[in-house]
Amino acid sequence: MRRGVDADTAGKIFDKMEYFAGYGFNKSHSAAYALVAYQTAYLKANYPQAFMAALLTSVKDNTDKIAVYVEECRRLGINVLPPDVNESGKDFTLVHNGIRFGLAAVKNVGDSAVEAILEARQKGGPFRDIMDFCRRLDFRVVNKRVLESLIKAGALASLGASRAQLMAILDYIIQVGQRTHKQNDTAQLSLFNNWAEEAAPAVLPLHSVPEWTRREILAAEKETLGLYISGHPLEDYRLLLRAATTANIDEIRKMAEGRDVIIGGLVTSVRRISTRRGDPMAFGVIEDLSGSIEAIFFPRVYWECRHLLQEGAGLLLWGQVNRDGDEAKIIATRLTSLDKGGEVYIKLGGRTAPSSEIKDILRAYRGKHPVYFVLRDGMRLRTLPSEYAVDLTTPVVRVLKELIGPDQVEVKWRWVG
Repeated sequence: MRRGVDADTAGKIFDKMEYFAGYGFNKSHSAAYALVAYQTAYLKANYPQAFMAALLTSVKDNTDKIAVYVEECRRLGINVLPPDVNESGKDFTLVHNGIRFGLAAVKNVGDSAVEAILEARQKGGPFRDIMDFCRRLDFRVVNKRVLESLIKAGALASLGASRAQLMAILDYIIQVGQRTHKQNDTAQLSLFNNWAEEAAPAVLPLHSVPEWTRREILAAEKETLGLYISGHPLEDYRLLLRAATTANIDEIRKMAEGRDVIIGGLVTSVRRISTRRGDPMAFGVIEDLSGSIEAIFFPRVYWECRHLLQEGAGLLLWGQVNRDGDEAKIIATRLTSLDKGGEVYIKLGGRTAPSSEIKDILRAYRGKHPVYFVLRDGMRLRTLPSEYAVDLTTPVVRVLKELIGPDQVEVKWRWVG
C-alpha cells in the first residue's frame, strides 16, 4: 500500500498469490515435468503397445484406471486380451497380437497360485490341455475357487475347451487333480484299491454343451476381472453415445461442481431408500465405456423414471455434477432409454447433397429412430416416412456428416419417460 495500491486491490493480489502457492512451481521444476511429458509422449507415439502395457501395470490395483486405459488401448487399435495360463505373466504382458492381462488380476487367484502356474510352465513348457494342467499343478494351491475364477476369466481357453465345458466338469477336474497329486506324492498303489480305480484318466471327458452367450461371457469377465475385456455390452452403442452425450464418465470425474452434463451407460446397481418424509428415492451406479459413477435420483425424478431404473438397462441421463471432496457424482434431473427418443435432423439447402443420395444412406442403416429434413428457412420440418428411420448404433450419422458436412446433421433426444 506504500506504493499506492489500495487495500482492496492488494488483498485480491495476495489471495491470488496464496492460491497459486498451493500448486505453483519454479522454472526448474516445470522444466523437469516438461521433459517427462516429452519422454512419455515419445514412448506412446513410437512404442504404444509397450507404453500402454507399462501404464496398465502401474495401475494394476485400480480397476477404474484400468478401465480408462483399456478404452484408450481400443482407441489406439491395441488388443487387450484376457488372461491366459499359457501366455500371461503375473502382470500385464506384451504378446505378438496385443497386451495380455496378468494372472494376478483375476479375483480369488492369489500370488501362490500364480507362482505355481508360472513355475510349472517354466519347467515343462505350455500346458497342452486340461489334463496336462491337472498333472502338473498342486491342487492344494490351485483349488476349486481359483480354478473357477480362471475359467470364468477365460484364462483356460487355450487348453482346448470352452468355459461352459470346463464349468460342467469343474468338480471332476478338482478330483482328478487331487488324485494325480496324491499319486505323485506316494508313487505307489493304494492299499485298498487297484491301480485302475486310483489312476487318473488319460483324457478328461468334455461334455457337448453350448458355449455361454456373449452376455454371460462378459458378465463372467466383469465378475472376475472387474471390467469387460473381450467386448462391452455398450460396444454397439459407441457411436450413439458419442453423438448423444456431452462427456464420458472419466471426463466428468474432473469437472467442477454444478456442471450440466448428459451421459449414457448401463445401470449396474440400484439402491432404493426413503427420505425422512417417507418419499422414495434411489442411488444408482451408471457405467459407460470409460468407467462408472454414482447417480442420485431425488424423489421427483425417481418417481418419474422408477420403471427405467433396472440393473442392466441402457440409459441416457441428464444431470449436474456434484462433488464430495475428490469424488464426483451426478444429481439426475431426467433420463430416458438409450433405445428410445433419438431423432436425426438433416438440414437442406446450401451445398447439401441431393435428397435421393441421402435417402440411399438412410435405407442402408434402417432402424427405429425417426429422421427429419430441416427445410431451407430452418423453421419448417419434413418428417420422413418410417422406411427411412435409422439405427443410431450404426455409423449412419458419421456417414451423413462425411457426405453433407458436420454442421448439417444433428442428433437430438426427446425425453421418453
